[in-house]
Amino acid sequence: MIGMTGFASVRVSEGALTVDVKIKAYNNRYFDLKLMLPSELEEKEWEIRRLLSQKISRGRVEAAFLLTKEGEVLPPVLNEERLSAYAEMISCLRNRFPNLADSRPESLLRLPGVLEERSDSFDVEEAGRLAIRAAESAVEKLNTERRREGAAAAVSLAARLDEIESGLNVFRRFQSQNEEKVKESIGSRFREVLGNEADCDRFYQETAAALVRFSVNEEIERLTVHLSECRRLLTLDEPVGKRLDFLAQEINREANTAASKALFVEMTQAAVAVKDALENFREQARNIE
Repeated sequence: MIGMTGFASVRVSEGALTVDVKIKAYNNRYFDLKLMLPSELEEKEWEIRRLLSQKISRGRVEAAFLLTKEGEVLPPVLNEERLSAYAEMISCLRNRFPNLADSRPESLLRLPGVLEERSDSFDVEEAGRLAIRAAESAVEKLNTERRREGAAAAVSLAARLDEIESGLNVFRRFQSQNEEKVKESIGSRFREVLGNEADCDRFYQETAAALVRFSVNEEIERLTVHLSECRRLLTLDEPVGKRLDFLAQEINREANTAASKALFVEMTQAAVAVKDALENFREQARNIE
């Protein structure tokens, strides 16, 4: 099983070039990738995105790439032509809107295209290949961490399933007694109202209808199947988070139905324990891919 949170940092060097990659993964219902690349690697953006999406199916992922040469980060180059264009545009705006606040020089440097990464010293193709290698290494390292988290979560989730199973066993133990109590209740009401003139056929019809309403046999069978499937999913090395969440919803639905039919305090208490364990189960399952 695979978790959704983790961190990986990788450095890959070849010749004078070095690529540093840092990947952070967080919980998220869907796959959401935020990719930060230097301009020299923009041509590889689609390929890197495809690589990461193939290795990670759910979660918010932040991947930052840093490209350096001979161990030093190359300073950006000032695009004077673009800066001049921005300055002229700002001057026109000031003439039109006199109350417009003055722009500070550092704010101009943040405008798109004013500062450009130096790409003249890089072999772009070589840098791209190196970035792909670094991305592969980083995502493998990240997934190792996420599998470690998933293994720990599987132990905790299995414990919650054991708690749910204990509550289910209470329903199994009281199943026949619950039905007997229904029969006794209906019989008592018939005798109280009709005495010895009670219609046996009508009594049987009412009893059968009540047993259908109060029998927990179907809920027990479905809960047994759902718990078995959850345990199977915990053993898989693939994304199972969405399936676990769906099964948790189904278990909750069956537990609510069974609780509404409970005629013994022990069954009601078991239903409360099941819902409490199930809430913990769902909370932990949200950390699973």
